[in-house]
Amino acid sequence: MGKRELLIVVGFLVAGAVVYQFTAPPPAEGRSFTLRRLIDEIRSDIRRDSTNATVTVTGTLDVSRAVEEVRLSGINGRVEVHGEDRDDVAYEVRVHSTGPDATLAESYARRSVLIEDDLGKSIWLRMDYPPEGQQRSEITLRLPRRMALRLEGGNAISINALRALRLEAVTGEAVIDDVAELGGTHRNGRLTVTGAGSVSLTLTSSRATFTGVSGPIALRASRGETHISDSTGAVEIEQTSNELRLVGHDGTITISGTGGEVYVEQPQREVRVDVRNTEVSVTLDRAVPVTVLTTNQPIVLRLAGPPPIVLDARITDRGTITADDFQLMPTVDGNQSSIEHAFDGARATRVLLRNRRDDIVIRLGK
Repeated sequence: MGKRELLIVVGFLVAGAVVYQFTAPPPAEGRSFTLRRLIDEIRSDIRRDSTNATVTVTGTLDVSRAVEEVRLSGINGRVEVHGEDRDDVAYEVRVHSTGPDATLAESYARRSVLIEDDLGKSIWLRMDYPPEGQQRSEITLRLPRRMALRLEGGNAISINALRALRLEAVTGEAVIDDVAELGGTHRNGRLTVTGAGSVSLTLTSSRATFTGVSGPIALRASRGETHISDSTGAVEIEQTSNELRLVGHDGTITISGTGGEVYVEQPQREVRVDVRNTEVSVTLDRAVPVTVLTTNQPIVLRLAGPPPIVLDARITDRGTITADDFQLMPTVDGNQSSIEHAFDGARATRVLLRNRRDDIVIRLGK
């Protein structure tokens, strides 16, 4: 360390000592403030958490009675849950703790316990930690497939094969597979859901992917990314400044909200998009009813074929309609432009596009 750096360090120490002397309570009898005492206390704080220890505890719980749900809270690390053909609940808890030495660090880890609370039809499992040291806990749970899980907190989540799962304040990465009913909230991380029966979630800054969902999907999504593919059942999404993409969905689609982007590719049933200040892109390879309303951002319609549809596109205030790939020209009436055209003599399936203050683009595409 050079002289300049040493002077800076000494200056910080002196400044801290002065501030402490003016703000600290009067010293106990027989004790007085000294710079040496301050340095010793700083060293003690640094040494207090200088060692780590890990303790693993395993056990089982009887759930042969009418227990339908496990509630899990207080785990601040990885949570891994497996639904299995079994009649009890098995757990393995790993606690990592700091301490001034190995013996005390291990003692703090052993004093971190999983508490079981009988709530009748539910069992509440929660971690309790000592005030000393800093603890990080991880758990592996094995539950009967028939059970539901309510998870509060946790990080790096992996859950599969349960009747129901509810996420409460779950952040970070979460991987969920083969859960019949999924609900709750997720934020600030990647969420991957495969093979769920139904989904009802609130997502905040989530990068969420849903694949192979067989039932209804209801989402409130903001400031993130949402991708749904190869799924069935009705989809209802309310979004804010979110990027949404649906591919090959075999179910009705209803989208509302403001901001962000919406991409719907190869839908197999009716699509309704009613948004504001949102860019919307729809790709059709078959005749399905579509209604798109937006403002201040473009609508892009790609037609593979094209399919036999009745196109009804209209813009008010500003913007233009272009359909050069099909040699269609808009009709202009004051501040309104429109195109109406039946592909292949279609009469029944209507694709309605409405925009204010931006463009509508109709293209031949896949």
